[in-house]
Amino acid sequence: MTPISSNAANKALKKALKRAGIDRDLTFHGLRHTHGSLLLLYDTNLFYVSKRLGHATMETTANIYSQLTKELNEKGNHVSEEVMGNMYHAQNIAQK
Repeated sequence: MTPISSNAANKALKKALKRAGIDRDLTFHGLRHTHGSLLLLYDTNLFYVSKRLGHATMETTANIYSQLTKELNEKGNHVSEEVMGNMYHAQNIAQK
């Protein structure tokens, strides 16, 4: 199998999208980035995402998706606070 350039791949994708009636300006790189983002949004392990995307290290993945990982950390902090608050509330009810 002969490798093709990213430009040729994107032209083929554009033609396929047009034939399918999809009026979007997509690239394979954009689809790859979306794939990585969705994996992280659905709490997939960073090590797995890094290997799946072919990154040499998890640090590479974390750097590329740093804004997303920051948002996920904030989401995790919020969930942790909510869980702890619910546990505290339940403990107070049980003691009454």
